[in-house]
Amino acid sequence: MSKIVDFFHTISPKIIKSTNNTFGNIKEIKYKDKNNPLDIVTKGDFDNEKIIISEIKKWFPDHNIVAEETFSSTKNPEKGKTWIIDPICGTLNFKNGIRFFSTNVALANNGKLIASCVIDHCKQEYVWSTGNHEIYINKKKFNSNRKSNFTTIEVDLSSTTQAPLERIENILKLVSFLARSKKYYLSTFCTSLAYTYTSLGRIDGYINSFSHAWDTAAANFLLLQAGGIVSQLDGTPWNLSSDNVLAARDKELHAELLSILNS
Repeated sequence: MSKIVDFFHTISPKIIKSTNNTFGNIKEIKYKDKNNPLDIVTKGDFDNEKIIISEIKKWFPDHNIVAEETFSSTKNPEKGKTWIIDPICGTLNFKNGIRFFSTNVALANNGKLIASCVIDHCKQEYVWSTGNHEIYINKKKFNSNRKSNFTTIEVDLSSTTQAPLERIENILKLVSFLARSKKYYLSTFCTSLAYTYTSLGRIDGYINSFSHAWDTAAANFLLLQAGGIVSQLDGTPWNLSSDNVLAARDKELHAELLSILNS
């Protein structure tokens, strides 16, 4: 795992520098889906993805790659060692000059996540883990000591319109319930960076009604190392093919949210 750690320390500063060079200076936007004006890609996405893919090929030439924007070396990410990349998660925030987005990099071995790194462009740092229930920020081990009298729930609505209608209705029911309770504080940052914050104790729960592996795999692994619970919205296990997520810092909160969603 030491080689993977060195890899994270190498790519993260490069990605932060590359992103800083393009942030606030976006001259061209491409629409991936002409029917969805929210599904965009920028030069920043392409630049970051190119850097990460180049470094993976250099460090791990026999590994597979699944990248959101430009490149996939395998049609089956659950076979062999596969890197899963989202060059900018929260591209709309990036495009609009809102510095709340991340770069997500995860490694799976035969479908099981074994390492991940999330580059937090808001705080200009990177959060990573190679397992053993340990999380690091840059080169320092992280220890959470968050205490709060309320529960913060992130409901990621960035791709809700792509979810099945029944799932959308369940999410709206959940939001309505949580919004009327004084126990919860609701947020929607429209990026899985907020999911990473769940593993750091800054947010207590994360819900996403439609996503891909590159959106959530890296944060999934981090939360599991922090002792959290991850599933699909119906409570079944999450895997690399899942298109939704229900995650919480502990089993009690996870069960509570699951009960509300499926009541």
